[in-house]
Parts: sequence; structure tokens; C-alpha cells
Amino acid sequence: MLAVVARIAQSLAIPLSADIEGGYAPDEPALKATIRAVIEASAVGINLEDGMHDGSHQLYPVEVAVARIKAARAAADDAGVPIVVNARTDVFLRAIGEKSARLDHAVSRANAYLAAGADCAFVPGIADADQIARLASAIKGPINVMAVPGTPSASELQKLGVARVSTGGGPARAALTATRRIAEELMTSGTWTGFTSPDIISHVEMNQLIAKKP
Repeated sequence: MLAVVARIAQSLAIPLSADIEGGYAPDEPALKATIRAVIEASAVGINLEDGMHDGSHQLYPVEVAVARIKAARAAADDAGVPIVVNARTDVFLRAIGEKSARLDHAVSRANAYLAAGADCAFVPGIADADQIARLASAIKGPINVMAVPGTPSASELQKLGVARVSTGGGPARAALTATRRIAEELMTSGTWTGFTSPDIISHVEMNQLIAKKP
């Protein structure tokens, strides 16, 4: 993952944020090592989840998640790079607790993470405009939501108080869907309109997009 981050960073002329999921680390020292490696790969922002990756489908206890954010911030401070920490809570995504209590639970966690040093609170798994507005009102800092079916447009989200929108794996899935359609066309009709239409980017443009930047 870090190798891919480094390759992407080499091709960009803008700051890069890396989604490091749960930090690939079971404890704070290992998480700090991940943060140092991410910075060395030239990323200047991270997503850090509070979901546990042990098969339990649960979240870290709040105090543990807070300690992990503090560890990430400390590692960045030690490296002298003020990375943007986008703290993600998976209360909605993992359907934690009673449905009626999830919004308050997400707000509580988001505010705890912001107080611990996060720059932004990421609450994926919610698309309803009213609930998003309530989140934006109750969370004491910038919020991030994920674009999914039913999510309001970017301009509407901005009016609701959202500071940042993530696309998640959506663009990658869209690209793979296009690839599958091309394969199906080749197998069924033997034609290739899926990649020969005038609006397809050229080889030159493609190479320019992925070339190393000065």
C-alpha cells in the first residue's frame, strides 16, 4: 500500500491524502510506525478508522480510538509534518447499536476524535440530508461524508455544513464496470466501441497523467 502511495505522490502536483484504514497496526507504537512510513511516502493526510479489524465487526472502545488518534498526531508532530488526520467513525457503516441511537453515538465519537487532535470527522454510511445536517450542527469541527446512492450533491452538502466528500471505491468500481462492459462487447458482438469513442483519453494524455512530476 505504501509503495502505491509513493507512486501516486510522484505523479501529483497537489497534496495527497492516504486512506490507511485502521493503520495496519495492532497498537500505538506500530501505528506511529505506519504514520512515519506514510509521511516518507509523501502523503500529507490520512484517514484513520475506529473499526476493529479482528473479525468482530465492532469499534475500538472510545478511549482506545482516542489514544490511536493522539498517537498518529504525535508521530506526525515528531516528523515535523502537520498531516491532516481525517478520523473516521463506522457507527453507521457497521450498524453499531440501536438505529435510533447511532447519530448521537457518531457525534460523541467524532467530537472525541476532534478533541484528540483530528482535523476532520468522517462519518460514512449516512446519506439522508436531515441526518447529515444534524451531524454538521452537532459535530464541533469539519465533517466528511461518503458519496453513495442517495447522497445529496456536493453543493447541497456544502449548504448542509459538510466540508469534505469522499468517493470511496466508487470510481474504481465504475472503471471496472466499464472494463467488464468492454469485455462483454468483445465476447458477444466482436466490436470495441467501449474504448474507441472520441471522448476516450489519448495515450499521450494517459501517460501525462501518470508521469512523475518535478
